[in-house]
Amino acid sequence: VQNVFYRPKEKAEQADQRKARFHQAEGDHLTLLAVYNAWKQNKFSNLWCYENFVQQRSLKRSQDIRKQMLGIMDR
Repeated sequence: VQNVFYRPKEKAEQADQRKARFHQAEGDHLTLLAVYNAWKQNKFSNLWCYENFVQQRSLKRSQDIRKQMLGIMDR
């Protein structure tokens, strides 16, 4: 799984704090789900991604895969 977070050197501490907000003790997959759900709750906002140091492109790819899987299950 590609890392959805990015960590600019000049804002490393802030990026680490934002990432920690999404941490799930149960594992990385649930952390990624928490990130996706928060992005969804924020109407898939590019600004939300920027403010939370999240790579919008990675989330968009996840969204596309989710849509594909839902389409397969509907058959």
